[in-house]
Amino acid sequence: MVVADADGVEGWLGDLLRRFDPGWMPPVEGLASDREARGGLQRISATDARGRLDRLIAFYEQERPKLLAFARRTLGTDADLADDLLQEVMRKICQKPPVMREPDKEAPFFYQAIRNEAVTQGTRAGRERSRREQDEDAAAQVPDDTAAVEDPVVFHLVLARALATLSPRERDLVELVDIRQMTIKDAAVELGISLGTAKNYRFVALRRLRADPGLGDLRTAA
Repeated sequence: MVVADADGVEGWLGDLLRRFDPGWMPPVEGLASDREARGGLQRISATDARGRLDRLIAFYEQERPKLLAFARRTLGTDADLADDLLQEVMRKICQKPPVMREPDKEAPFFYQAIRNEAVTQGTRAGRERSRREQDEDAAAQVPDDTAAVEDPVVFHLVLARALATLSPRERDLVELVDIRQMTIKDAAVELGISLGTAKNYRFVALRRLRADPGLGDLRTAA
């Protein structure tokens, strides 16, 4: 893989993309959907992917103190790992955002995800936590924390949401060139398209990302 030089986007958007971990990106529709979008049908940006990420961000921002408190209680003597555990849980959920048809089901889903991750890490406290009624009590017994100036979970969720608005080919180009730092020439070869086509897709993608209000907020906060 060749590191990008002049191909890389500069400025605030380039900085955000270079800091983004592609492991947070949810799957997108196939290229058939991309062709349909260019044929005048509904774009990928109008699908439910962004909506699910919107709800995920809203829930996390509202419930983060309780989720973090529960993670600490679940980890027991390993409570200092709670931030890392919560971040890993959110990354996995972002990769496959759940479809919550009943809003009151969100909290149990997240608490169970935290419990499962604790078990995966082999903590005794995680194995002992099994009853749903303990969730709110556990959260209440630990003081709420104020999120850091830049919460890495929010940073990645907002970027993932913005990338979800792109068509599959647009996102491919941004991922390869601006996130993974390939040259656009190598990215075109990787995708089996012409250099001119690759440049066009990426130009449109970057223009749309610069106009994304969520990324604008990240720029202001940086």
